[in-house]
Amino acid sequence: MKGLKEWNFGLFEAQPEALQPKIRSGAHSFEDAFVAYGGENVTEVGRRMKATLTQLLEQESGVVLAVSHGGAMWVFLLELSIEPDPTARFGNCAICHYEYENGAFHLVRIIDPLSGEVYERK
Repeated sequence: MKGLKEWNFGLFEAQPEALQPKIRSGAHSFEDAFVAYGGENVTEVGRRMKATLTQLLEQESGVVLAVSHGGAMWVFLLELSIEPDPTARFGNCAICHYEYENGAFHLVRIIDPLSGEVYERK
């Protein structure tokens, strides 16, 4: 599903991460840093992810496994207005367990398979 693809970084696609703009102090994301370079802003990514996952879950019943990328998954979390856990590692291998009920997503846990850490939602 194309709606689950990674954040569009514009001209920074396939370039070393060291070249990317820095996240503004106090921000939880790149915000609109990639827009000037032909990429997406945080709102576009979050809405795209939420719309795609909502559509998928409204069509399916039972358990759904959706695979995406670290940046897009992080922005989806922000789109849900969930305050990020500062101790949680959120990389490309992160496993996010959500429950979906009555049109709403609820974060249950984040699993970091690289470290074995599990961050339960409080």
